[in-house]
Amino acid sequence: MADGGNERLVARHSRGIYGPPIRERLMARIGVAPITVLCGLFWLGKRELSEQWYDRVHRSRKVHRIVLPSRRLSERQVLALVLDGLRLDASLDDRTHAIVESLSRGTVDSAGLARVLPDLMRGAAGDTILLVAYDWHATAGLDRLLVLAARCGVNIVCSLMDATDLQRQSSEAGVRTCVIEDSDLLLTEDELGTLAALCGVRPDPALIRCSPSAPTMCCAERRSARIRSRRRDRRTRHRIRRHRHP
Repeated sequence: MADGGNERLVARHSRGIYGPPIRERLMARIGVAPITVLCGLFWLGKRELSEQWYDRVHRSRKVHRIVLPSRRLSERQVLALVLDGLRLDASLDDRTHAIVESLSRGTVDSAGLARVLPDLMRGAAGDTILLVAYDWHATAGLDRLLVLAARCGVNIVCSLMDATDLQRQSSEAGVRTCVIEDSDLLLTEDELGTLAALCGVRPDPALIRCSPSAPTMCCAERRSARIRSRRRDRRTRHRIRRHRHP
């Protein structure tokens, strides 16, 4: 239980309970490039970091915080939620309601929306869209629309487990992207100590100190490395099968 001094530092919100930004070194990197991606596995604190950034900047810049559910939705459902959120924030005009209805009925898809998006996004130019839990829903089609929105002057902040496709599409479109990797998201020794103190815990330095002679990979990094290795193995096996059975 935190003591009286720490209670002043803890911010309670309907979104959750967290303190001030522990990873202060990352805050200045978010929302600067046209697209910012917090890239890493689950449980690395991507959502907490983006929420803390939102709390810091939303009074000084227009940020549309759109929370997507932590379960898979179709592309049309995601687009309907995002556009409806922007419409409720009065950044898009009345045409958006008709498009949301069309998405709900299945008469418009991401390709169809791409044709009208530049004109539709004029009202949101200069704004920032924060997509919370985008990593549950990302597809090549949705990534393409994010890049198109960025080209229209809308800043995008989102989270992903793998930013390869979004980076490729951004590069092809000439849109600058800032990717904050899982290695950046990991807490440093000092940040772990700060977090422990915030929670009223006196940490054992031996538990958080990395050995300078033989630095070890934390469990999240090991897990990320295993996933990348399995992806490479699958691609290699697929190429071998194609070679054997043309």
